Amino acid sequence: MIASWRPLGSNGRPLPDDGVERSYSAVFDGHNGSRAAEEAAGRLHTLIAAEPALRTATGCKGPSTMMAAEEEAMRIALVKSFRCLDDSLITQARQDGGRDGSTALVTIRLGDSIYTAHAGDSRAVLCRAGGVAHRLTEDHKPNLPAERSRIESVGGRVEWQRCWRVVVEPGDGRPGSGLAVSRSLGDYDFKEPRKLVDATPEVVRTRLMPGDAFVVLASDGLWWVPGS
Repeated sequence: MIASWRPLGSNGRPLPDDGVERSYSAVFDGHNGSRAAEEAAGRLHTLIAAEPALRTATGCKGPSTMMAAEEEAMRIALVKSFRCLDDSLITQARQDGGRDGSTALVTIRLGDSIYTAHAGDSRAVLCRAGGVAHRLTEDHKPNLPAERSRIESVGGRVEWQRCWRVVVEPGDGRPGSGLAVSRSLGDYDFKEPRKLVDATPEVVRTRLMPGDAFVVLASDGLWWVPGS
């Protein structure tokens, strides 16, 4: 697992000095190797910070139409950044045979809001006033109805193999394998020739409230309980 925290800025293009707090935290949980997680930790923040939405969004309360437009612009920026990184990882895998992948969980503090974008089962939980735990993300597991439907619609299989997994048969002499998440970065065998696993993040905006204390970001190694 690789964790990352940075103020958001991009290769000589600093974000506006407008008094809006913009910061970034992330967790990347690699599997079958570390390259995807390391690439994500080193590059994803720069891809996000280069998006125009990061220079105009304030995260502060305003007219509903303005907030809806800001949320959509941020969603598009985060989805674009995840997909750009995933495309790069898949291109590398075509060239050198790499088969690793990584979950990705990003939180962006933007004024009075927190945006979460995640692919996989790393989870973010906000500690609200009085110590109340508020989940900001829902794990992307293959047995969730919407995820399973998407996988099976392109000819994929979801099976129980000590946990629910997306199952792939490479067809090149290698044994079949299973992946316990339905969204991730990398994972070439699950992206080509059929996209069984998706890199598109789920993006959610949460308004911060008085008494909100901190956010915990962690991989399934912290959250997972056998039998759950």
